[in-house]
Amino acid sequence: MAASASTESKQKASMNKAFPNERLWLSLLEHAKSIPEPVLRDNTLDVDVSLSRLVVDVAHMRQVLLDSLPPSLFDNDRTGLISESRPYIGLLVSPNYEFFVGCLAILALGGAIVVLQTENLAMGEFQILKECKASEVVLGKQQVGYCDEIKRLGQLHEHPIHAIPLVTMCDNTETPSADGFYIDQEMTIPSERPSFVMKTTGTTGTARNVVHCRWYWNRTVQASPDDHIILETFGLITPFVAIMLRVLNGSKGEVLSTSPGPEAIWERLKEGSVTNFTCYSWCWEQLARYYQEHLSALPSQERARYVRGAQALKWAYIVGSPSPPWLHAFWKETFGCRLQVGYSATELGVITLATTVDGPYIEVHSRPFAKPQPCLSGSIGKPLPGMGVKLSGGDHGEILVKTPCLFTHYLGDPVRTKAVFDDEGYFRTGDAAHLEDGQYVFDGRIGSDILDVSTGQICFPRLEHKLTNIPYVSEAYMLRIQTASPGEGYQLGVLVRFKDHSHPASLGQSSGEHLEEFKAQLSEALRPHEPPVSIRLLHEGEEIPRTFNMKPFRRIIVEHFFAPQI
Repeated sequence: MAASASTESKQKASMNKAFPNERLWLSLLEHAKSIPEPVLRDNTLDVDVSLSRLVVDVAHMRQVLLDSLPPSLFDNDRTGLISESRPYIGLLVSPNYEFFVGCLAILALGGAIVVLQTENLAMGEFQILKECKASEVVLGKQQVGYCDEIKRLGQLHEHPIHAIPLVTMCDNTETPSADGFYIDQEMTIPSERPSFVMKTTGTTGTARNVVHCRWYWNRTVQASPDDHIILETFGLITPFVAIMLRVLNGSKGEVLSTSPGPEAIWERLKEGSVTNFTCYSWCWEQLARYYQEHLSALPSQERARYVRGAQALKWAYIVGSPSPPWLHAFWKETFGCRLQVGYSATELGVITLATTVDGPYIEVHSRPFAKPQPCLSGSIGKPLPGMGVKLSGGDHGEILVKTPCLFTHYLGDPVRTKAVFDDEGYFRTGDAAHLEDGQYVFDGRIGSDILDVSTGQICFPRLEHKLTNIPYVSEAYMLRIQTASPGEGYQLGVLVRFKDHSHPASLGQSSGEHLEEFKAQLSEALRPHEPPVSIRLLHEGEEIPRTFNMKPFRRIIVEHFFAPQI
């Protein structure tokens, strides 16, 4: 009887072209019918996609899932929605149009997306599927080769998994229509139901699986048809979803080629139509260095095209990790533009604090300029409307946040979930900050970015910003290194890269000559603290380990570059 009811539900969902009664689908169908032209350019797949095509692709992929999933996964309620007791479906696709289709097809079933990464599939991510009782994984075109590996892992873990290839109409030249699709008023899904599972970076300990509810996809977003947003395809899941929602609401988006690099991004900016770009600090630094080393010496008329392209950006956001002051100063000095900093976390779901284009700046020396330039110094701005933010110590301490999109729990870890919320329901982020002139100033990650010494605390991000402001310093990373006797605590490790002696900022000096000067400047920057210090130079060809969102992976950096103190 249950199987028969499920079959009837499947037919109803397909024949009536019905979508759930949620803001997400209301907005998508409305804009699909009012905006016929393409809104998404995907360079990885070489396709231009309209919202109508997206609607048809999502409906088609939903039907593929309905035909592939066992009837036992569906409730006997004639809605065609997957059972709330087992909503999880794995998604292993590239961060491009396939991500759009895969996410929406699963959501249209009332399902919850479990985001997987190929590089971690055999190292624990398969265990997520077993833990959440997921029996299916949707695979993108580039991931279908993992079918045998998924089958092998399923047998190894005694948890069979059915791989389902993702299907789109990208190769179909016909113009699809969204006519006939509608919202089924009876197809309601509780807002607290799971919808999305993402893994944290695990920079300070065990990586955890964060579960977001349906509200994550049904929040209000600001979108304009005049916006043209480029998406860099390197692991930016939370910002990618935020931008995806803006495209679903009428903004234009463009997926760049996989790991495009600074040259490709600059060539796209040069065209002048891009208005929004969000990326890691590391990416913005690469863009700045590429301009300094390759574009600044171009003839003025040719260089002006790149300058105008940068100036066309209305929203230039840095996310993921603190940004050095010289980067803001470079952008301001060179293009007359101000980069904005957004603060978020996997658990928060959205940017909760942000700087503004008219926020306070301080005077610093910008590389490679000799004169002081206006620049942010570690500020992550102020809370955005609707966001609750406080510090554990009043004007300093751990950042605690409450947002409408706050995660509901860690998968399979109720003890840890309870521990990370205070009595008022604020999430303990594990990041430290202090208030300065009404702005929240980032101090670092508690447990990895702050070193306690007898004279106080050394905040690594702030110290790194000071050191990378030295003209001949290219990179600098502060680390906590265990002393020879574990009971004696930690000493300060400094990993630094000097610019090549041929670089103008090096003044022709060698690394050895710079090292003695650097030691003196480091000592000055550390005052009044005088901790034991171990300095290690980064040589040509050596790169630091980074997390998937390009933060320095300090714990692994210590293992790679500093021998155990025995």
